[in-house]
Amino acid sequence: MQPLYRAVIHGCLAEEYEQALNMVYKGRILRMDNRGFVKYYSRHQLNAYSQDLTILSVFFPLGWLKLSKTGLSETEQIWLLVDISFCLMSLGRIQEAIAPRIIGVKFYEKSKSWEFASTCVQILVSLYLPLGQLKQATEAAQEAIKYALFADVMNQYAISSSYLATVLHRKGELNEAHGHFQEAESILRLMSYEYHPSLSGFWYCNLLLDSSTDNTIYSEVILRAKYSLQNCTSSVDKALNNLTLARVHAAINLSAEYYFAQAVDKIQKVNKIESTPPFYLYRADFYLTQNQLDPALADLNSAWEIIERCGMKLYAVDYLLIHGRYSLATADFETALSHYEEAKNLIQETGYHLRDAELDLFAAQLRGQCSEAYRHLVIHNLPNPVSYAIFSNQGQEGKWSG
Repeated sequence: MQPLYRAVIHGCLAEEYEQALNMVYKGRILRMDNRGFVKYYSRHQLNAYSQDLTILSVFFPLGWLKLSKTGLSETEQIWLLVDISFCLMSLGRIQEAIAPRIIGVKFYEKSKSWEFASTCVQILVSLYLPLGQLKQATEAAQEAIKYALFADVMNQYAISSSYLATVLHRKGELNEAHGHFQEAESILRLMSYEYHPSLSGFWYCNLLLDSSTDNTIYSEVILRAKYSLQNCTSSVDKALNNLTLARVHAAINLSAEYYFAQAVDKIQKVNKIESTPPFYLYRADFYLTQNQLDPALADLNSAWEIIERCGMKLYAVDYLLIHGRYSLATADFETALSHYEEAKNLIQETGYHLRDAELDLFAAQLRGQCSEAYRHLVIHNLPNPVSYAIFSNQGQEGKWSG
């Protein structure tokens, strides 16, 4: 592939931008077929996000936030900007990925290309979520629905509704999220889908696991995940379905190690940085409930390295709650208390109220387990004790529900 990458760079330096784009980048690197369908070979087969980003920047000699007089049409340049945004996101450069994506949305809105606009805004939701920008994610999801309605494409409407549903889920509005997921699935079934596909299917299973411990729900989640696993071709989808199966097996006290190992291995091979932290966090939580402290810490450290580097405030809350429980298990009460305060502040800052109950449970655990030396400080800083009874339908006490 290296000669092809060099050919794109030399083509752009020779100001043969159109040939470099269509003949080499699209035609040879991404492997576009005769119908104009781009297979994204360099991404799906080689995970070459960094290499693609390097040559994409050559098409924008003035910087990729400025359209240039390169002989490429505005439509082609917007396509490249959206591609740049995807590569940045996959490399974990999430904040940088937002600006070129917004330029794409504005162009598609201006040209009334409503279906493209809806798809483009959906990815904006995926950018805002890990950053903990739930207000912006909500607005983007609502825009995606609006554009899908303008386009009169019901498949887009259903997918956009699932994006809004998962944002509402993170905000702790579980009933509203469930309603949007059900509405979307009823539309998809009219289009011959059995269940929510791909990422939206994973999100819906997350909601089902977070909102109930009924055995019938667990059976339904297993059915959904296995159905999706049998019908998906994407490596990311396979990783997500294995993660769902790992979660539900852990919840019903069946062996979950195999599915966790499969999930983490597959997401590591795909190398999509922005998608990776939850895999480590879910497995760390599982290890912690099994009192396997060393592997739990290893996964927590792997997650934190990505979370801190990429500014993922949403996942930072998850990390703090799980690592806080690890700190309690190792009698590191100062760290546990510090994590509680940080998590509480981040939840208020981001609106990630799905974690409110777990934060209260963490407070109760701190009160119950801190030594006498810390008891007065904990009582001074933490809210009143909460009854463990209210968590009785969440499964194991203190377990992160994801």
